[in-house]
Amino acid sequence: MERLCIKNSIENEVMINRPLAQLFLNELIQRNLQICIAEGGTGGHIFDQCTIPGSVRTVHMGGVFYSTASKINLGVSAKTISRFGEYSSETAVEMAQLLMQKSGADCGVATVGQLNTTVRSVDNYVCIAYVQRDRKPWVKKIILPDIGVERRLLKTMIAQSVFSHGLYFLKEDEKSFISDHVAIQFTEKRNKNPIIIENHVLARKILTYLQSRHCTLGTCESCTTASISNTFTDISGASEVFHVGWMANNERVKAMLGVSPELMKYGNVYSESVARSMAESIRKKHHLDFVIATTGTMDTFDHRPYHSTTKPGTVYVAIAGKDITVSTKLIVPCPFGHSREQVELTAISLILKYVNQQVCGIISDIPTP
Repeated sequence: MERLCIKNSIENEVMINRPLAQLFLNELIQRNLQICIAEGGTGGHIFDQCTIPGSVRTVHMGGVFYSTASKINLGVSAKTISRFGEYSSETAVEMAQLLMQKSGADCGVATVGQLNTTVRSVDNYVCIAYVQRDRKPWVKKIILPDIGVERRLLKTMIAQSVFSHGLYFLKEDEKSFISDHVAIQFTEKRNKNPIIIENHVLARKILTYLQSRHCTLGTCESCTTASISNTFTDISGASEVFHVGWMANNERVKAMLGVSPELMKYGNVYSESVARSMAESIRKKHHLDFVIATTGTMDTFDHRPYHSTTKPGTVYVAIAGKDITVSTKLIVPCPFGHSREQVELTAISLILKYVNQQVCGIISDIPTP
């Protein structure tokens, strides 16, 4: 069992996790392995941190299974949850194995846990499960720090452990896997990035409004990787509204989730029609009130012939409700020299503003139950 503490300050979560994620993904590439990522309490943060050059070669599929229902919908046995608990190592192992089977990946990692940052609790821990074909699963249990730490910073620390222990798992270094302790800690308990702060305000407003109307929410993301689900799950109490998020960063995964291959032909994968189909498919699959979907390109030209004219920063957003689906095309500024992280934060800000406007408008005439 591993305990995380808080000492050293960081200004940017990327400083810690991107190098570790790169090492982890490089190891996967060298071994010709493809991985899938199933997240519970980390809410998409692990997948989001894996969005680095070359990751599409090895990161096969990702999903955020935030509610009990979404875990069961994935295929986790209700008996497992009842007997061992939703945040148990057994549940984490099943999630990783099920998504690995669904995606066809060679290995999988899953996280479950309750990131309770407002009250002291014996349940404030995270289980990380690693699975690979023809190997027994490995599980790491992490006890989280005391109250007062912002949820996003907790996710950052957990991601560090996911990548570092993932390296031990791939190298079959069980001794280091069991005994290693995370040293990265924080003095700052709050994120000071103004765009992240603004995005949290918008996300909280949307979640509060939906909760007041007893509505549920999910996501299906492509070009934004897992940034929307990650932002929503940064908010304490998000599980009352947010249930599931899928990361569909290629045509094959989109088709698996219900988007017609015909619809994606000849470069139409970057279109409002595909975004709408993504949102509608996930809404029906998980019986949700609203689903937000994105497709497009964020920071580099897509060199496939039929995408040669697509410019960075072109993002198509769709919101599917029970009786209506709305969509739009957003142009996100991509100044030369800006990192993908900076561009992505700006994109999420624009998307959340659009979602706030549209969702509140869609259900404003529905009487509160």
